[in-house]
Amino acid sequence: GGALAVVVVVVLSGVNASPPKWQDEHFQDLISRVDEYCYDKLSKDSGCCLDERMAPGILTEKVDREGTAWTCSESTGCYDGKTGRRGTDALYYPKDADAMTPRVLYIHGGSWYYGSPFTTGYPQLLSSLASLTGFVIMAIDYPLVPVGNADTILDHTLAGLNWLASNGPRGLSNHPDFGPPVFIGGDSSGGGSAMAALLKLQVAPDLFVGGSRRLAGGFFYSPWTNLKCNTPEYYSNAYAKISNPFLKDAGEAHVGDLMFNGHPSENAEAFQGNGLQYVGGNKSRLVDPIFSPFHTTAEILRGAPPMYFAVGAAESIEGDSTILAQKAAMSGVQAYLDIYNGMWHVFPMYSEGCQNPEGKKLWQAVNAQQRTSDFLKSIAAAGLPPCPSTGRPATWIHYSEAGDGNGKNMEWFPSDLCGKPVFDKEEDTHWAYDDKGRPLFPGMDKGQSIREGTASQLLTRQQSVGFSSTSM
Repeated sequence: GGALAVVVVVVLSGVNASPPKWQDEHFQDLISRVDEYCYDKLSKDSGCCLDERMAPGILTEKVDREGTAWTCSESTGCYDGKTGRRGTDALYYPKDADAMTPRVLYIHGGSWYYGSPFTTGYPQLLSSLASLTGFVIMAIDYPLVPVGNADTILDHTLAGLNWLASNGPRGLSNHPDFGPPVFIGGDSSGGGSAMAALLKLQVAPDLFVGGSRRLAGGFFYSPWTNLKCNTPEYYSNAYAKISNPFLKDAGEAHVGDLMFNGHPSENAEAFQGNGLQYVGGNKSRLVDPIFSPFHTTAEILRGAPPMYFAVGAAESIEGDSTILAQKAAMSGVQAYLDIYNGMWHVFPMYSEGCQNPEGKKLWQAVNAQQRTSDFLKSIAAAGLPPCPSTGRPATWIHYSEAGDGNGKNMEWFPSDLCGKPVFDKEEDTHWAYDDKGRPLFPGMDKGQSIREGTASQLLTRQQSVGFSSTSM
């Protein structure tokens, strides 16, 4: 990696928003009032409502590495609003992070046209994940299309992984062969690029630390993995607004994909055109086994690190997660698939509940972030994800509990990643808590650290099913 240049280290602070008002509520017997509020807001403005507050106590650091600079301007064809010199990475980490704190490389979404580690909700999401996991999370500012393309974005991603293998926060470093575990993650188009990097290392492992190490795992929020854009959800999850003129007081319902609300054929065609520009106009690469990971092979997947997927059941690209997770599991990968009823594209970035009047959380986003943390910390602690299995993905479909006229905002039959029941109440959407406010895994003793509890439970479970840390 190149030389480290620390530009700034600050404690992240919140952003105050003007108080909103609840909309007229009509469906509290069926969905939570937070869900209905978000549906109403997003149906009017799909660019609204991203989280605004940073996780408290998390530091951010800007890093400039050699060879990462690029320019976003009208002359380069860049569409993003953040113009000028680009290429600066962002690190998010807790105050006590050290040279052996596990690390994550995150690839932001935005159709490869938009976004950065410092805009469009990413500081909020990544500071939250850093707080939940205690990990160092690094987001790279890769060159957006058309300045960059699939090949250059992959190169930047691999360079970021190699830098992260031997560099931590505040200039801390370690020998690349003996550092903490390194994970990769991403959302939407960035999730597809993150998966492409993971798959590239399957066929060319020497591209990461000379082949002396492998990625510890990957997590993906609503990843765009099929550049052919032909899964059936483009049709079956198409957006519709439902009302009845004879039932004036019944309300207006919004179903399907709120974020991409065009005609199914229009959406599929536009998405494929976007994907085609990403791969440099080469139509054959729309089904490339690396750059279009949906089309990867069992041979490439075999031996890949554990994967976690979180996707909304209302998304046009739901199949990009579900089918790939199934394919991965059938190829022997330990895959976890969380599907959230009624949720939209990259919903984990909306944990504040679209800034609703009472400040209620969107439990689905909080839950997905927590389960991501549990997945990552389990691997970091014990070398394996919880209750490892192969052949089929560990799938859980998450539902809001029926409102009974009260618009409940909680999960119906919540479980941990192993499918075991957990305590739950409204606004407390995951795990029980110990006397210090730390989330407990079921079976953990009070006062026991999450890391210790995870490791002890995992080792017990692995022994009971015949797994060992060497089986990876």
